[in-house]
Amino acid sequence: MVPEASKGQLRLSVDTVICVVRGERVILDSDLAFIYGVPTGALNRAVKRNEDRFPEDFVFQLTPEEAAALRCQSGISKTRANAGR
Repeated sequence: MVPEASKGQLRLSVDTVICVVRGERVILDSDLAFIYGVPTGALNRAVKRNEDRFPEDFVFQLTPEEAAALRCQSGISKTRANAGR
C-alpha cells in the first residue's frame, strides 16, 4: 500500500512514463518494473507465468521500428533485450 504522502509523487511518476504506441497509452516493461521495484526480467517472467490473468491485448511486443522510435523520443541510447513488453 502506498502511503498518502507518496500518492501524488507516484501519480506524477506514472504520468511521465506513459507513451502512446499504436494509438494506445502504454507503460514499458522497464518503467513498470522500476515503479514496482523489481528487475525487468522478473516482471516479464511473472507476466509469462500468469498470461491467463491478463486480457489478450494487455501485453504486446514492440516491433523493432516502434522500439527505435521510442528510443529516439525518450533519449534511450542503448538497445535492450525484450524492450517494451
